[in-house]
Amino acid sequence: MNYSSKRVSVQDIVQSLATQAGVGYNRQKSLDQTAPLCTLWVRNVTIEGKPCRLALEQILKPVGLRYQLEQGMVVLPRQNDGKQNAAQPESASRQLTPEQQQQAMKRMRSYLEKYAQRHALDVSTHTAAEAAEVEDA
Repeated sequence: MNYSSKRVSVQDIVQSLATQAGVGYNRQKSLDQTAPLCTLWVRNVTIEGKPCRLALEQILKPVGLRYQLEQGMVVLPRQNDGKQNAAQPESASRQLTPEQQQQAMKRMRSYLEKYAQRHALDVSTHTAAEAAEVEDA
């Protein structure tokens, strides 16, 4: 697998790697099971000559995701998804209040920043609108 980008979402990287591997990617199911983690921006990604499994792990592990194959398609569940009922996404089993969502996002950003520092990664949690504002500045 080979991939290089200055800024890209986790979903877009996985889609590209799945295509290179000759398999499909169930983007909607992955989004349903892993939002907002799969929509995070990853910066300065370079993958050269790695097997698909290692390339996917390089991208997914830092943001708390993993992959699995379902009917010949890559699907993203959360890393701690083993205790969840496979037919019921986490979002359906527990609804967070807006305050809880904000607190969770702050904790996730803090975790990602610490992980990125330890592993020399540049991970950004900007929304698409925020990213456009940063580029225009």
